[in-house]
Amino acid sequence: MKSRKKFRLSALCAVLFASFALLCAADDASPYADIYPASDTGAYRYTYEEASPGASYLIFMLAGTYEESDTPTLSPDNGSILYYNHVRADKDGKIDLSFVPMLYQDGTVFLSSGTLKAPKLLFYAKAGDAKDVADFEIQLNADEYIIKGSGVVTYVRYTVTAVDSFGFASKLPSYAKREMADYDGDKIEISPSGNALLLDSSLEEGTYTFAITCGNITRTASFKVKHDTSVPTRMTVMVDGNTFSTNYIEADTGLDSTAFNPEYLPIEVRTLDQFGSPLEDSYTYTYVSVKNGVSGKPQQIVGSGASQKFYPPEIPDIDEQLEYKLTVTSSKTDPSSDRGQPFSYTTTIIVVGGTSFTGKAQSLFETYLNANSYLTQLDENDILIADSSVNVPQNKMWTTQKNADELRAEVELAKVLLALHKTTPQSDSDLNERNRDLSKAVVSFKSSLLKGSYAVIEKLVFNSPTQSIPLGETQTFAVTATPRRPSEKILYTSENAEIATVDNNGEVRALAVGVTRITASNTDGTISAYYDLTVYRPITSLSFEPNKIALVAGERATPVCTVKPLDHTDTVTYECSDTKIVRVDAQTGDLLALSEGTAVITARTLNGVKTTLTVTVTTPTFSGTQNARAKHASEIKFTYAINKAFHFKSMSVTATFDPAIFTLKNTESKKFADSYTGTNTEEAGKAISSWEFAESLQTTSTTEFVTYTFAVSEDAPYAKYNITFVLQANTPNGSSVLADSFEQKAVVTVGESSAYTVKAVASGSGKVSGGGSFELGEQVTLTASPDKNYSLSGWYIGNKLVYSGLKYTFTVTEDVTVTAKFVKNTPSGGGTGGGGTGGGGTTGGGTGGIVKLEQVKPVTCDTPSGLITPGTKVTLSCATVGAVIYYTLDGNPPTGASLRYSEPIEITQNGTQIRAVAIKNGMTNSEIVAFNFRFPEEPVKEPDEPVGNAVITLKQNASQIKYLAANSSYIRPNDPASRYEVVEMLAKLFDITGVTPTNRFSDVSESYKDVVGLFSAAGIINGYEDGTFGGAREITRAELVKILSLLLGLDKTAVEGETAVPLSDIPGHWAESNIRKFVAKGYILGYPEGDFRPDKAVTRAEAVTIINRVTGLVKTPGLTQRFRDLTPDFWAYDEIMNAAEA
Repeated sequence: MKSRKKFRLSALCAVLFASFALLCAADDASPYADIYPASDTGAYRYTYEEASPGASYLIFMLAGTYEESDTPTLSPDNGSILYYNHVRADKDGKIDLSFVPMLYQDGTVFLSSGTLKAPKLLFYAKAGDAKDVADFEIQLNADEYIIKGSGVVTYVRYTVTAVDSFGFASKLPSYAKREMADYDGDKIEISPSGNALLLDSSLEEGTYTFAITCGNITRTASFKVKHDTSVPTRMTVMVDGNTFSTNYIEADTGLDSTAFNPEYLPIEVRTLDQFGSPLEDSYTYTYVSVKNGVSGKPQQIVGSGASQKFYPPEIPDIDEQLEYKLTVTSSKTDPSSDRGQPFSYTTTIIVVGGTSFTGKAQSLFETYLNANSYLTQLDENDILIADSSVNVPQNKMWTTQKNADELRAEVELAKVLLALHKTTPQSDSDLNERNRDLSKAVVSFKSSLLKGSYAVIEKLVFNSPTQSIPLGETQTFAVTATPRRPSEKILYTSENAEIATVDNNGEVRALAVGVTRITASNTDGTISAYYDLTVYRPITSLSFEPNKIALVAGERATPVCTVKPLDHTDTVTYECSDTKIVRVDAQTGDLLALSEGTAVITARTLNGVKTTLTVTVTTPTFSGTQNARAKHASEIKFTYAINKAFHFKSMSVTATFDPAIFTLKNTESKKFADSYTGTNTEEAGKAISSWEFAESLQTTSTTEFVTYTFAVSEDAPYAKYNITFVLQANTPNGSSVLADSFEQKAVVTVGESSAYTVKAVASGSGKVSGGGSFELGEQVTLTASPDKNYSLSGWYIGNKLVYSGLKYTFTVTEDVTVTAKFVKNTPSGGGTGGGGTGGGGTTGGGTGGIVKLEQVKPVTCDTPSGLITPGTKVTLSCATVGAVIYYTLDGNPPTGASLRYSEPIEITQNGTQIRAVAIKNGMTNSEIVAFNFRFPEEPVKEPDEPVGNAVITLKQNASQIKYLAANSSYIRPNDPASRYEVVEMLAKLFDITGVTPTNRFSDVSESYKDVVGLFSAAGIINGYEDGTFGGAREITRAELVKILSLLLGLDKTAVEGETAVPLSDIPGHWAESNIRKFVAKGYILGYPEGDFRPDKAVTRAEAVTIINRVTGLVKTPGLTQRFRDLTPDFWAYDEIMNAAEA
């Protein structure tokens, strides 16, 4: 491929200036040849045979035609230099030239050196029909682009593929013209620094054509622009045709009615997208009255359309004002809000009271209105007519019939006079006299009002909806009344008096075994409460036989609990003082021993009879050889011991090893030789030794019971190898014994020395560091430091180049000498051939730079990640011949010091993750890959709701937080997200207060204890039935949705459209409600086939995308690539890059 770099080296120009100062005629030979580019390669070819053997020359081509007598004027900026390079003559004084210029145009080729008196003209280079760009095409990264609006720039990225006259890839020259063919506005910017068009957020929809012209060739590429109209940006509200913050209604109150001006306030609402176009939306209209600065209870106006009317709900007093706050709320979320709140707008409406009466008539009218309000209360029974307080409720006022009649008569007289005044104005004296009489009647009526003393029942509540009582006993189950001591009597009834009766005080008497309902009510039965009463025949005697037992961890037992009488209908429940030691079934009393210690089991009846059982649990230990070193063709022994073996009926030890490295020579049973039944070695790399005991085994001290002898292969590579010994034991009732130490891993280092020597040697002018003595499998970094005017050629083992960077990192497997070769820098960069500023040369490139070593192919697995059956064996492989596979099972990145793969790996633990890398000397390590395996099981069911005192809030700056850990050059976007990873991400985005972290899981690693403990205490996450959290397990789509729902409070919130979510596989699923809400909110989507796949594992890329939607992460598109496994064309590139920590 031709280089087209423009010459800018002033040092070369200085040489050329000096050479051309001496330019003169050479010999008077025949005319110089015209040479054209070769038709196959486009290179100029020429052989010069008069050079000094082994001498170095400078070859250069100048634009234009020169004679030897010409002295051209050169400048580093005039573009006349079309090619230059250093060449060296062979031993016969011959130079074979073959080069491609930076540009095809007629020029003259010269040869210069210190041995020539002046540059020698060699030949004339003719361009002929050759063109630097014979054709090209434009490729856009998409045919259609969605404008998001709201100031977000959309990038149209393009690439240009060009070829020259000879079919070789070329580049467009800088003078190629880039323009929009059919658009001359300012909303499309052509980037001068990169192949991109920048589309303004307000660019109109349509089809646009981008054109590039180079010489007489023009090529175009068209693309469509559409608007994303799904994002609302603002809501507009017009009240009575304006956007005033305060609006007024005038009230004109008369004798029989009140007229409002205007009659109502019309309200018009619109929700607009980012381009100003209206969106379909629904609205909620609510108002509250404001009196003395205090807001009343919100009231909702019926209707949800974009048009609404507000009618004054109350009539103000004359010359008074009623204030209302009217709020319009959209069903759509405001993207600018901190917590995803909907659009909302509030305006103030003031209703001003007035009347047509004036002067003395207005005074009488106001008194009339006040008096008439008391009559209204009488008519609506808010004020009662009575002779005493005894039968009047405490929340009512009362007066006598006489007082009411006197007020009503005075009101009628005032009304007649005011009606007459409207047609025939009355004198002020008559109006004043009537006003005085009416005012006296009002004062008299107010003073007659008294408060009632009769307390009616407002509410009844029993403490529990169910109760129980032994046969033949009596008991009162209290009912709570509101008010506390009502005047009204509480009535009690029994649904079945043959089972139990209840008296007037609520005391029940148990007559027969069965269930009846006891009801308490007020006198008219409008208010009531009830409980279901169970009458049972009680247990009178309860005891464990024996009352002390001993178990081994993992053993199951059902203790004998004797009860009397046998025909009881009582219930016995069981509880344990320490559930970490023993787990008890609350209904059956079945026991499962878990760990060493003593716990007390309490059995308790409904009647309070109880007894206890003391359980002592022993946890055995299995121990032995852990680390060893062996020579080739030698033997190595491993001895193992058991302690606190209790209730062992049988046991076995399974030894797993690499059969290519180790051969089992002998198995010796020591202490239990009479119970030893032999060792099965039928399967390569596995030996199973078994013991059967005539009586239950019990040991109280460490007892060595088996020794294994292995032969080490003489061909074994120098490395560390694992031999795993797993003890299994069963009790007489078939229970499997539990112990954390039942698996022992012996690490065997095969090699004759305890350390290996890495010797770093410098060749040339420079220094090296980093060598020394290292353990097998240890990583070593050697550093090269060139002296001034020198550079590193590369690191070599023998004559083989293994790396060319300044720092060489590799894994120690043997003694090795690594040489750093330093070379002196040439004045102008470039080598004998293709380096330097010019195009391709005759031989090789320049020195320096990093040689990119070939990378080992990634490790593959014959079983894909996902659900498997327990005991499945998976096989790892690598397509690179000679590569060695290393792997881990603890989640850590594998290195050359990790487990060396030699045989299929059996998956015995649910949630196992295998991480693997392939390594070969002289090549870059493969990328690390992960394989995740789960067993079919019921998924963990996350809590139904957070605990009551937990306060959970999304951080205010969550949309700007970089929460995705990024501490290496890999981000693993397609790996399943683990429960650990998701909790770690969310902890950075949410504040949780009001609870104290509690670590109730047995398997949480130290680095995650705080965050898992906090989420657990807040009621956000649960573990599995076995008491583990399973942090390394894959998290499913349903689990992620449930956790986020609890954090956001969606579990208690209705979401519009949730019932209409059409997903075929979620009905009846434990997370159905949360999934519907999450889909309706747009946080997560279903699949095109119409299903959701709730139990499918979520990848890291999918998890980040979902979380970004929840937080509204602010994203900058087109960030520079940082991760080797995340390229810009990946579907979630922008999502991950913007969430990743710096």
